[in-house]
Amino acid sequence: MVFYFPKIDGNGNPEAGGYPGLKSYLDLYREIKGGTPSGPKWEAMKWILTYTSKMVLGVYMPPGTPKEAISVLRKSFKEVSEDKAYLAAYDKAFGTPLNFISIPAAQKFLGSFKDADPAMVKLLKKVGTRKRSGKRKGKGNKK
Repeated sequence: MVFYFPKIDGNGNPEAGGYPGLKSYLDLYREIKGGTPSGPKWEAMKWILTYTSKMVLGVYMPPGTPKEAISVLRKSFKEVSEDKAYLAAYDKAFGTPLNFISIPAAQKFLGSFKDADPAMVKLLKKVGTRKRSGKRKGKGNKK
């Protein structure tokens, strides 16, 4: 079963749009369970989707990166974000628009991580570190 997670806006609400021909997680949830997802795990998922839908293509540089390199990269991203032909080609290729956010918005997003609800952080750590049963097939796993 193939589905996609919707983009989540800054208020925690799913954004309209998506991928033509595919159901969103919310559509699938309604079909299978009825209603809308809720509870701590859904709140954690919405929090993650808020950031991943905005910052998935982020470019980060280490402290001490020369200011000239930072300036060139920022200028390049600005030019691409205003290139209508490139944006149209991206939309056509991937079926969704490429959204750029400003540097101040990105800094605000990254800074908000430190203000995350401690209960949600604890849940995410628990989910992310629990042991999985069985072996995964693939490279490095012998049968």
